[in-house]
Amino acid sequence: MKTRKKFLVFLLPFFAFFLMQKRVSAATEQHLVKETEDYHIEWIVQEEDKGKGSVRVGDYYASSDAVELEVPETVGDLTVTRLADDAFAGGFDSIVQVTLPETVTSIGTRSFAGCTALRRVSLSSKLTSIGNEAFADCESLDRIFLPSALKSIGTGAFARTALKAVRLSSENSKFRVTDGILYDEKGTALLCYPPGKADESCRIPEGCVRVAREAFAGSKNLVRVFVPDTLTTLEEEAFADCTSLSYCRISAALTSIGAGAFRGTAVSRFIVDGKNKRLKSRDGVLLGNGELVAYPPQKDAAAYTLPEEVTVIGRDAFRGNPYLEQLTLPEGLNWIGEGAFSHCSALQSVSVPSTVSELGAKAFADCSSLTQVRFHPASEIDSIYEDTFRDCSALEQISLPAGVTYVGLYAFAGCAKLTDVTLPDGLVMIAEGAFAHCQSLQSMALPRTVETIGKEAFTDELNKLQVYYDTPAWRWALRHGVEAEILKEPIEVAERTDSQSLIMKVQEALNELGYNCGKPDGKIGRKTRAAIAAFRKDCGLEEAEEIDRALLDALGL
Repeated sequence: MKTRKKFLVFLLPFFAFFLMQKRVSAATEQHLVKETEDYHIEWIVQEEDKGKGSVRVGDYYASSDAVELEVPETVGDLTVTRLADDAFAGGFDSIVQVTLPETVTSIGTRSFAGCTALRRVSLSSKLTSIGNEAFADCESLDRIFLPSALKSIGTGAFARTALKAVRLSSENSKFRVTDGILYDEKGTALLCYPPGKADESCRIPEGCVRVAREAFAGSKNLVRVFVPDTLTTLEEEAFADCTSLSYCRISAALTSIGAGAFRGTAVSRFIVDGKNKRLKSRDGVLLGNGELVAYPPQKDAAAYTLPEEVTVIGRDAFRGNPYLEQLTLPEGLNWIGEGAFSHCSALQSVSVPSTVSELGAKAFADCSSLTQVRFHPASEIDSIYEDTFRDCSALEQISLPAGVTYVGLYAFAGCAKLTDVTLPDGLVMIAEGAFAHCQSLQSMALPRTVETIGKEAFTDELNKLQVYYDTPAWRWALRHGVEAEILKEPIEVAERTDSQSLIMKVQEALNELGYNCGKPDGKIGRKTRAAIAAFRKDCGLEEAEEIDRALLDALGL
């Protein structure tokens, strides 16, 4: 009895801790379900500060295509002070209006992104911050009023919306609006050009030095942009998806242009002021200090040869050009940036020179006509990063460079015609989904150096792997029900200085295991061949009578 009491006393603190954790867990997340004739919605609030939390939508379905919502001030004992990241993002195509309570002071990253039906949002007068891309791709949102308390607006907050003008409280001291365009308080940074603005031309005012990331993104009516002499910086994707934009002269002071600044525009050639000390235009292509900064999205040349002085191809540099078929890359090129040639739908072949040491993620993703990729035998590339050749649906064969040790996430996913893959000795890791949805890829040989194979690395159609016995790849094949063809790895005389000694060790080992080789003599005679064949059969090795790596591994030699 005393022992039981002592045991219970010992357990009490653990029970108390468990109950406390349950109470804490219950207090940190609260749920509220609301039902009307038009919709069902579950509000979920996660506590972020004592008694305060961020709200997001859980279960939601609607019978109406014009739902108007009011975000609750409180859920349970938590006050809603923030819209969580991705709170409404994706799939809420029936919500046309949202009203925020006065308690909300912050809207998170992509909170409303992709709410395609959303037309109106009533913001709290106490709102102080709006996150990156908070309303991006809300293609029906045509008006918004920014309150006096607002101090921070993330990049691309209103990208690809239908805003015709930004309206701002006259009492707001952190921003200014001129002709419906949003600037910082001093007018030195252009933060948001309303994507739905009807004007075909925009003249950025003198004194502006920076155009923020995605500031003009999705402004489909814009044809011409006139840049002031004071402008020094275009941030990433500044004019992305301005599908009618065909003219933007690069001024003398404009020396910093972010990746994808002109992606998806109608620019067919870049024009650069001759006094610009960093950037220049050659054949309409934007170059700077050994870097190919941007290839015109609508340049209609079928072939292009990079200048020899180019050592770096910038991120998204060629992205989306629909005309380029043939590409010549020079020796001396070191770096191909992320997404550099992605979505180049006409590109058919590319040879990667030996000097390239870095091939960025998504470098050739969605190149639907790409049939041939050749790597130089002396290539310095050691990794094929995520999505590098994803959805290259015409690619049939690939041989990776000898130094590659890593094939990244979904690197070749969706290469529907890929039938022949050569992987190098020294490869260590094949990441999740690397060869997913490669319907034509039915067999593949994996080097013995492979240590890790990620989830769903191969297509479901893969029915055979050629692997070395008792390696991680062999064990993976067994676990996943894939036929494993055992690869032979002959032992060359050069590999062992005394081949007769090696044979004698094999004979001794087989004799000890009961496979009669006769007296060990270092010669492979009839008895030794029969013993090897019997041992291999019993071990499930490929039928053979010679000594190879699999046999030595099985014997522990």
